[in-house]
Amino acid sequence: MAQAKKFGFGKTFETPQKVSSSRFPEPSGKSALAMDSIGQQDIRVTPMQMALIGAGIANDGVVMEPHIVKQTLTSDLDVISNTKPKEFGRAMSKTTAKHMQEMMVADVESGTGHRAAISGVKVAGKTGTAEINASTPPHVVRELRARRRSEDRRRRGGRELGQRRMERRRRLGGRAHRTKKSYKRTLGSS
Repeated sequence: MAQAKKFGFGKTFETPQKVSSSRFPEPSGKSALAMDSIGQQDIRVTPMQMALIGAGIANDGVVMEPHIVKQTLTSDLDVISNTKPKEFGRAMSKTTAKHMQEMMVADVESGTGHRAAISGVKVAGKTGTAEINASTPPHVVRELRARRRSEDRRRRGGRELGQRRMERRRRLGGRAHRTKKSYKRTLGSS
């Protein structure tokens, strides 16, 4: 719980709009702590809190006070006020933050976060987990499992398959498919 508080859990922030506090309650045991740690028990987190956690990791372990308004101007564009960045506190050591950054970049480059990848940009990310319980309709469970399998197949072989398709299109002058005759000729059959 001390670690969660370092990231701002239990604190109400104003951006200047009031943002509800996230909670990471004292778990009832080790199994409850494990479930809370992956977001599946009693933890409640706002999107603002998740943004603070990600930004704190990116900022080498230092969490900043959140703000939305950078500058306030008059109708004549004269500056009324500037928001000055304020440090909330250090949530983790710089070394730990660097390790987290490496893992988050690896998740996007070669893990489940591959859809967030941007060519030429180093992107870090963490994918979420969907909570499925006994009241989740069977068709939703089937759909989620099918999506997961499809994403896994795409991640494992999709890049190579896409490269092979592009090479084939290039060889065929832009056509997406071959005739049976040209396919046999390519394989060396007559």
